[in-house]
Amino acid sequence: MDLKEYIASGILESYVLGEVSPQEKQEVECLSSIYPELKEALVELQVSIENVADQNRIEPPADLKEKVLSNLFKEIDNDLEEKVIKHDFTGERQDKVEENSKNNTWKLMAAAFFALFLIATTIFINTRSDNQVLAEQVEDLESEVSNKEKQVDQVSEEYTAMLDSKNNLLAFLSDTNTRRVALKGTDLSASSLVNVYWNEATEKVVLHVDNLPTTPTKKQYQLWAIVDGKPKDMGVLPKDDMSAQFIDMTKTTGKAAAFAITLEEEGGKPEPNLDQLYVIGNV
Repeated sequence: MDLKEYIASGILESYVLGEVSPQEKQEVECLSSIYPELKEALVELQVSIENVADQNRIEPPADLKEKVLSNLFKEIDNDLEEKVIKHDFTGERQDKVEENSKNNTWKLMAAAFFALFLIATTIFINTRSDNQVLAEQVEDLESEVSNKEKQVDQVSEEYTAMLDSKNNLLAFLSDTNTRRVALKGTDLSASSLVNVYWNEATEKVVLHVDNLPTTPTKKQYQLWAIVDGKPKDMGVLPKDDMSAQFIDMTKTTGKAAAFAITLEEEGGKPEPNLDQLYVIGNV
């Protein structure tokens, strides 16, 4: 199963927000118990969403509950006072009590309705704000996951390319047609040593620099193949540190009888400067 694709589908966000079908809910719970990576991603998402909700929660005014209850109690006390009256034989007093009782009942109902309205409004505002923040957080998480996936893909491609390069080099070195030619230092640089790996069938050349002096400014080492008694340009070596590195020379040799390296002007020359011959070796 492709966990990256499954996570990127948004099913985990829908699960945490309670917007999945019973079948999808069962699927997420089953898969998260099987795959630790999926369980970890689900837990991180739940914690992240809960943190966002806590940080953006809008609390109702602290004195709202006290004010509502106080008004209700006042209305109840007033209603009780109106009912505690002396007996009126004419009946007029009783009529007034009944009228006042109806008025007080409507006042209590209006106060209760207003309190419920305030509470419902506060809950609505909080919920709407939380949902908006959660949506933005989910969008940010999806963007972050997408970026991480791109980084993983890039690293994977680089690693694959490096592995292919090493496998190709190993295959080249182990080929029975590949010969090692040791280029030893001249009197100009007696301690220098470079090994040339030359494939007689493909005429491909790979260098391994064991020891060469650091190149001066605006100078560069250049490889030559001696073909039919004449030097053939095989390209220049990198100017950076070449110690213990395999250098793939892109040019092919022909039927080489020897190899040599000279120090030339940066970028190389069409003909070698033999006064700057550092290493040479016969095939």
